[in-house]
Amino acid sequence: MKLKLLFCAGICLTACCLSACGDQPDSSEPAAGQSDTVQTETEQTETTKKDKTDDAENIMITLHNGQEVPISDASSTVRETEEGYLWEFHGGECTITLPKSWESRFIIRDTTVYCLACFERAEFVSSLFRIEFRSAEEAAAEPVPVLILGSAGKEYICAVLPDIGEPENGVLRREYTAMTAEREAVLQTATCSSNEQNALLATDTYMPASENVTSALYGDWKLSKTRNGKLNETLSFRTDGTLTFTSDGEVQEGSYLLNIYASTYDWTNQSNWGDAAMVFLDGKVYLATYYEGTRRTLKFTPVLLPPDSSDTLSGSVYEQTAAPE
Repeated sequence: MKLKLLFCAGICLTACCLSACGDQPDSSEPAAGQSDTVQTETEQTETTKKDKTDDAENIMITLHNGQEVPISDASSTVRETEEGYLWEFHGGECTITLPKSWESRFIIRDTTVYCLACFERAEFVSSLFRIEFRSAEEAAAEPVPVLILGSAGKEYICAVLPDIGEPENGVLRREYTAMTAEREAVLQTATCSSNEQNALLATDTYMPASENVTSALYGDWKLSKTRNGKLNETLSFRTDGTLTFTSDGEVQEGSYLLNIYASTYDWTNQSNWGDAAMVFLDGKVYLATYYEGTRRTLKFTPVLLPPDSSDTLSGSVYEQTAAPE
């Protein structure tokens, strides 16, 4: 009888142990009601994950409503790197690295980078910056780009900031402001294959030509010294910020921005020369400098020459033949 009781007790103890162990939660998973995500001040609940298909990385984000969407649309790609998130656009010819601190905080549609918290909540203001492909005339138009990243054919790849204010909602405004504080550093990571020196061209010291109608550049200029064998070249700078370049009968239209400090230069002193304008012509960018002597003369320095493009202006000197009345 004692043996039977001991045997039954052993079976019961074993069953209880197995039952208890089976109910233990996996220590690697969060317990019910707990979360392994940290809420931010913007109350975002977005998460980022990578969906790998055939070794191609496609970053997806989960919005606060549970919907999963790609972090960028079909016009570009974003992939995670050690430095952050590498955004490739213009067919992979250009890139911008977004910082790791922006994880789950941005979304890209077309060539515009948005603050995700604002974008989700349909706030009118949510874009941080956008990339535009502009013609030569548009490159000097309002709103003036903050950076020229490169060129695509005869168009210019420009970084443009939004021309409207911040979100009205206080929480969203703080998130938006925090991200815009890093925007300049983000844009400085830009690369484009058409800009081999990767010399990003900032326009913060330039203004539309229409804002200074007394600029010495206005009027017509003719070739006085050349290195390219051309004999008949002229330039005409108009007060609306457009220009015409004519070389042996071939006409090209361009544009320019005026240097806001040019009026302080002593143009009679060559040691005090500085650029007077940023010129956009045929997918290239030049800085224009003039010298105030017996005759006003003008020369150009290239700052963006895409691969396999010809240098149209540098090395030649032009003298002014007529100024606008």
